[in-house]
Amino acid sequence: MLSHELRNPLAPLRNGLKILRLTRPDGEADQPLSIMERQLGQMVHVIDDLLDLSRIANGKIDLRRGRIELAGAVQDAVEISRSLLDDRGINSR
Repeated sequence: MLSHELRNPLAPLRNGLKILRLTRPDGEADQPLSIMERQLGQMVHVIDDLLDLSRIANGKIDLRRGRIELAGAVQDAVEISRSLLDDRGINSR
C-alpha cells in the first residue's frame, strides 16, 4: 500500500516535466530537465521493484526456477527495449 502511495504523485510530476520540455524555448533548461527526468525514472523503477517484492512476499507472484535459452531471452529484452534503444541511437545488431 505504501508503494502505491509513493507512486501516485509521480505521474503528475512526469507530466509536468513533459509540459516544461514542450513549452520551453529551444535549448533552455535542457540539463536540469534531463536530470529531473532521469531521477524521476529511477524513482519509478525503485518503487516498481518494491511493488514486485511485495507481490512476491505476499504470494501474488510465483517465481519459477528453470533453464531458459539465453539468446531468446536477450532477443526478447532487446525487442521490449527497441524504442528506447532507437531514441538513444543504440544499434543492437
